[in-house]
Amino acid sequence: MFKSPVALLFNSKEKLATKFGSFISSGIIVFLLIFFFQSDLFHRKMPFTTIQTYYEKTRPNLQFTNDNMGLAFGIQENSNQFIAFDPSIYTITVFWSYVNSSTGDMILEEEKKLKFCQKSALPIDENTYEDLKLENSFCMVDGNFSLKGYWDEQSLSNLQIILKLCNNQTSEVICQSPEIIIEYFTEKYLTIFYINNIIDVYNYDLPIQTAFEVQYMSLDAHLNKELSIYFSKAEFISDDGIIFSSQKTIETFQFAETTTDSTTNMTNEIAVISLYTYNEVYSVNRRYQKFQEAVANVGGLANSLLLIGALLTYLEKEFIVFTTIMNKIKISEISENILKKTEATLTPREIKKVENSNHIFKMINPKILPPDPFILEHYSEKNIVTQLKTKKETSLQSDSKKLKTKDENLDKISFFEFLKIKFSLPCKLNEKERFLAEAYKIYPKEIDLIEIIQKIHEIDKLKIHLNEQKKMFDFSFKFKKELIKTNV
Repeated sequence: MFKSPVALLFNSKEKLATKFGSFISSGIIVFLLIFFFQSDLFHRKMPFTTIQTYYEKTRPNLQFTNDNMGLAFGIQENSNQFIAFDPSIYTITVFWSYVNSSTGDMILEEEKKLKFCQKSALPIDENTYEDLKLENSFCMVDGNFSLKGYWDEQSLSNLQIILKLCNNQTSEVICQSPEIIIEYFTEKYLTIFYINNIIDVYNYDLPIQTAFEVQYMSLDAHLNKELSIYFSKAEFISDDGIIFSSQKTIETFQFAETTTDSTTNMTNEIAVISLYTYNEVYSVNRRYQKFQEAVANVGGLANSLLLIGALLTYLEKEFIVFTTIMNKIKISEISENILKKTEATLTPREIKKVENSNHIFKMINPKILPPDPFILEHYSEKNIVTQLKTKKETSLQSDSKKLKTKDENLDKISFFEFLKIKFSLPCKLNEKERFLAEAYKIYPKEIDLIEIIQKIHEIDKLKIHLNEQKKMFDFSFKFKKELIKTNV
């Protein structure tokens, strides 16, 4: 069960390592560690986010308070500043009502008490309060209310802000003349400020941000205008578990849309702002990276980097194997291979020289001019070829001796020289590089498994032959010894 394969070793090592490979490996490890600790598992900046909008059959119930809504309303001029309240011209009332929509019966109605807004009454900072010039605006004393349903559903709860003209029959003060009242509302607006929630999925600590937004409508004493503001439900689901799912749900509201309507004024009401809920649900799902996902990303990146590293270190590993193996081979074998390959090969110029000498030799007529030993020695075709071959062999042997004395160890070759030989780069080779080119041709044969097995078989045959020689030697020695004894 626990058998394991036996691997061949290279220089007493199971695996071949290179300096460049060690450098690449260290770089990959450092890069992967940085990549892992810079992942979203630790920084929580880039979650996986899905955003969808769906509709519910019935409009949801939304709860509002002074802290999450912070209503502020009143009359503004073109200067965007709330003007002081004048009860002799208008009155503002706020009603929260709960109505049976199917019958139209008022189930519950509550008039909200109003006060002038102070900095402490709104969920905003002092700078915003001053920038928006909210000094003369109105706020509700009790800002708690709910919105639910609509006119086409079974029930409805809404909030209405009603602006009425002063009427001497119903007002507690003496009203201004109709001309002054009509002139008063020229270029004036009924304005409302409210809190709108904005979901920021990239903010881990505070995903729900608030913004103070405004809606307004121009006033006209001859018209009855209505501004309807709709708020929708917003769901925020966050999963920040490191290994397992850990969901947290936050329900809030968001501004959805507005609609306006206007009719001829038949009553004292000239403006109404109504707040309703909306059946659209805005859902945001945020999920942060898990530990197993971060590890998987590191593993995928590691595979890519290892592939690149393997391609970069392949040539260096081949270079090391080549120099190591070829150092084990006798340089004389490579020199003999060069001599055998170039033996009896003449260049075209040398062949031309042989032909010219042969022509000169044939021009000599023995009958006219006796053969001169000097001419026979230097101009015969056989002697010319022999001289050229001898010259070539002497040059090659000289090159081989230079290599033996100067660069006997192939470890001294440079990586660039190896690349020139491997890829046969189109450049001139010196004596050393020509020698290496021949060595590289022998290299594949030296590492071939079949060639190694054949050499082992030849060694075995040589052992058998040596054993037979030894037996014959022992026998002849004994025979000679017996013969000496007999003669004695």
